Amino acid sequence: MKNLIYATGSRVLQIVCSALIIILSAIFLTKSHQGLLLTLNSIAAVQIFFELGFSSVILQYVGHERRYLAFDSVSGFSGPSEKLERLANIYRLASTWFNWGAIGCSIFLLIGGSLFFYDHGNSQDMPWMLPLIFLSICVPLSLYSQRFWVVYEGFGHINEVYKLRLCASVSSCVAIIILFLYGYGLFAPIISPFFNFVFSQVLRIREYSFWVRISDIKFAAAAKKIIFKEILALQSKISVSWLCGFFMIQSITPIVYKFSGPESAAVVGIGMSAVLITNGLLSVLLQVKIPELLELIKCGELLKYFSFGKKLAIQTFAASLVVSLIGGIFIALLNIFNVNWLSSRLPDLHAYTFFMLAAIVNQIIATQATLTRLFKVEPYLYHSILVAVSTVLVIAFAAKDSSTTGIAICYFLITLLVSLPSSTYIYLSEKKKRIPSAHNLHSNL
Repeated sequence: MKNLIYATGSRVLQIVCSALIIILSAIFLTKSHQGLLLTLNSIAAVQIFFELGFSSVILQYVGHERRYLAFDSVSGFSGPSEKLERLANIYRLASTWFNWGAIGCSIFLLIGGSLFFYDHGNSQDMPWMLPLIFLSICVPLSLYSQRFWVVYEGFGHINEVYKLRLCASVSSCVAIIILFLYGYGLFAPIISPFFNFVFSQVLRIREYSFWVRISDIKFAAAAKKIIFKEILALQSKISVSWLCGFFMIQSITPIVYKFSGPESAAVVGIGMSAVLITNGLLSVLLQVKIPELLELIKCGELLKYFSFGKKLAIQTFAASLVVSLIGGIFIALLNIFNVNWLSSRLPDLHAYTFFMLAAIVNQIIATQATLTRLFKVEPYLYHSILVAVSTVLVIAFAAKDSSTTGIAICYFLITLLVSLPSSTYIYLSEKKKRIPSAHNLHSNL
């Protein structure tokens, strides 16, 4: 129960950090600087290109080996020698991957970001250089630190990891508020990666014996290559889905920034952030229900599983509708009471409506995907590619000629006409495939 509380609290506070950036940027920054900030925030997500889902795979592999091993701070690791060797190779592979990934991410952010933002006409008015430099340091440091989180969690120390992640989230929220109050709001995107790194080092120091002992385990280089091939086979589909996720969500604000300018990026960035925050909050509800769903799968109660999934879809749909209405009422009240200094920095009611309609559709898709992936399958690969390509092409076209409301409409239409039908087809196909096995199971009993 404690693990669930720590994990949920950490996740909620991460979402609060995102919400604070949106709210405080609207209060303290000009609209053009707001667009720059939200674009930097989206660009920080390019670490996905260098992580490629490796964290989740390492977590699974360490968790598998942990069943055969034990650790004591005095005597070190104990268990079958082949399992110890595999654990050592997994840790070294993670270290190699995240070391080089961090270096590549830093170079890409610094050079690619500079090429993206550089413009002779507005380089003095748009102070992007220093925030970008700090971003190219802190995001790679966060990526570098992933090995400590996933290996230690995978070895069963879930409580300790979630506690420290919760501390990192609390520290991030406080630091973001301080930065905006003292006029350094453009540096807000570096805060969460920075504290993620700081508290990973706290974990490293507190459990120093663990990391020394795991580094001392003898291993064979040939075995490391074998494990890498195993992991690569599992990771390939996951990595494509992760990359497509970036293009479906995080690429939109930078595209608008490039084609329509920072002020349009500010409006679209807030709209997309509202989508992410809404879906992020409701993903916590889905995560809480996963143990119950897995238990139904384990017991072969697939009819109950899909019935429970239907209720869950209705609940998350209703919750996303309520959250969307609250945001819409807030914007309407700003207009009614003529709070122009704030309403001018937020999407108008028309644009907001279409962004939140997209959030509601995305929540249906997220529920379908969760219910399908719990069967340990990844049937959404081609779906992800289709939606990612459609999103980039349509948003790039819309950003050249459309208003922010037009961009919001285009994004909503992609979710409604491309993403939802494809996801629903995959979900219903999986359901149809699984339900007969439930009937067969009951008949055999």
